[in-house]
Amino acid sequence: MENLWDFFIDKVRKNLHIVLCFSPVGDKFRIRARQFPALVNCTMFDCFHGWPNEALVNVAQRFLTDVPNVEVRAHDRVHGDFANHMAQHAFILSGETVRENIANHMAYAHQCVTEASVRFLEAFRRYNYTTPKSYLELISLYKQLLEGGSKTSAIVNLYGQQQHLNTRVSKEGQNVSPKRHKQGS
Repeated sequence: MENLWDFFIDKVRKNLHIVLCFSPVGDKFRIRARQFPALVNCTMFDCFHGWPNEALVNVAQRFLTDVPNVEVRAHDRVHGDFANHMAQHAFILSGETVRENIANHMAYAHQCVTEASVRFLEAFRRYNYTTPKSYLELISLYKQLLEGGSKTSAIVNLYGQQQHLNTRVSKEGQNVSPKRHKQGS
């Protein structure tokens, strides 16, 4: 019986591998490392690099597949002068095209935050982590905005109003000529 137990222990030591995943964010990892020093001394650390752009886009597309009605019709979503301009150049983007563009934008936004975090570390010597969980939370936020149709149309309307204001401001800037003041003679 003892030989059987020794054989079992030998096989376990050779073949048993345990994977522990800890996030570097927060105090939990540091506290656990202090409480259980073997976690640090007797383990191999694998630090994962950021996700490539293709992986970020694929994950976003996967989560956006169940979002209904993301088709964009420019002329009936935007109001005002901008809508009249767009009605002349009306276009319809299919749901798949919109989903693809949104997924690309989400990946871009996540990568921009990662790059800004590096600059933040260099400037202030403080860490800001962008984790897979933060990316999934970003996707969740986008899904909430897309599924709440009134919120989405409100955002599109705000965008149209912004474009209209930008156009008006640029026209006003061209109409106003700098006034020259003559100083007393």
